[in-house]
Amino acid sequence: MNEDKQSSFLQQLADKLKEVPLFGGSIQEGYVPHVVDSEDESLPAQFIILQPGETEEKERMHNSVIEAHTVLITLVTKDRNAAAQLRQARLEVKRCLAGKWANLQGTQKVYFKTENPMPAQAGYVFSLHVMPLYIEYVQPI
Repeated sequence: MNEDKQSSFLQQLADKLKEVPLFGGSIQEGYVPHVVDSEDESLPAQFIILQPGETEEKERMHNSVIEAHTVLITLVTKDRNAAAQLRQARLEVKRCLAGKWANLQGTQKVYFKTENPMPAQAGYVFSLHVMPLYIEYVQPI
């Protein structure tokens, strides 16, 4: 059975992002709106959500496909005045994922797409900074 590359990348990301100060102590895979809209009092003050995003097939070969997958790395904080904290954390994410292949094994191309800061709106607890990470790789089939 062939390795599921997307699962491997999510695990590698979780392992590397543990180094992000304040945020790396809690990393979960999930759908961002479900997590930040929940009434879960046990959520930490700062954490990271890894949300699998779109996957595009780039090229098909006999026993493999080249795919491009986007993972949304979302920094989450309960701090209402979090702009500077989130800007610092995004730099720490980039430090943890430095280099041409973002320190991820099995990639062909990796880069961050347009980032989106999202301050907490009225009635919401969390401020977010969404960092879509584009990963291109060969998936054996």
